[in-house]
Amino acid sequence: MALPIAVEIASSPPVDPELSRVLIDSCSAAAGEGGCVLAADPPIEGRARVIVSFSGGDARVRVEVLAPTAGGAGTSREVSFRDDDPHLERFRAAGLIAAGLVTDLASGETSSGPAPDSRPAAPMPARAAPQRRVVLGLGGQSEWNGGRPWVGAALGADVALAGPGFLSVSGSYAQTWERDANGIAGQRTALGLGAGLVAPLVADRLEVRVRLALDIQELRASIRQPVTLREDDAGRTSSGVGAGVDLALPITAGLGVFCGGRVDWWGGETTVRVQGTPEETLGAWAVSVALGLNVRVE
Repeated sequence: MALPIAVEIASSPPVDPELSRVLIDSCSAAAGEGGCVLAADPPIEGRARVIVSFSGGDARVRVEVLAPTAGGAGTSREVSFRDDDPHLERFRAAGLIAAGLVTDLASGETSSGPAPDSRPAAPMPARAAPQRRVVLGLGGQSEWNGGRPWVGAALGADVALAGPGFLSVSGSYAQTWERDANGIAGQRTALGLGAGLVAPLVADRLEVRVRLALDIQELRASIRQPVTLREDDAGRTSSGVGAGVDLALPITAGLGVFCGGRVDWWGGETTVRVQGTPEETLGAWAVSVALGLNVRVE
């Protein structure tokens, strides 16, 4: 049975247990049989002991492998992270580096040549710091337009750019809760394309996403006359702009919940006429709130 890699995480203040778990899980997945464990006191028997030291507010990490129990020299590596690299990804990268150094040391790849410390810091592995991240959001929403509430659902995707920016695409459907006294109901289908910014409020615990988008909507009104039960409908297409703010709370590395608000302007009011007589006016402004799930795809 293979011995595990004993990993000691040196940080002040102490690292959040969830981040430690991410590092150990990442290291174990890359190390193969035996995996990785947090170093204990007294020390446990392992094939190698690794010290992971974060500095600069987790902006840099040094991974140092002490001489394995089977003998041989140790090695180390230092890596600097980008400002937009999530903390979870930084700890996942450190785990991958730890496992890679031990594997290389065991195979003799670092037995000759200059020590890694004498070389410039290498970039993070691509799998640990992807260039593009996509956040998918699915939620239910409640909306007010004119004098009546609406209810619906929205689906969106945020594609990360360099830094805190992202591109945003969304689609939504909403309808009035019920028909009014005249038998009128409204439905709206909308598509949006825009951009936004994301910023952490509490590291790895809460973030805010702000969006601005150009929208196009298909607005339909249908009527079922209460007395005659005759039915009819009509619609119009219009464009507008929307702005929204979401607060996102991660549950795991890939799943989270969000709540948010949005304001849309559709360029003008829409009047619903029945046999030429104005019966209802849908306002140019729509205000909505949403609650749903986020899924991060990398």
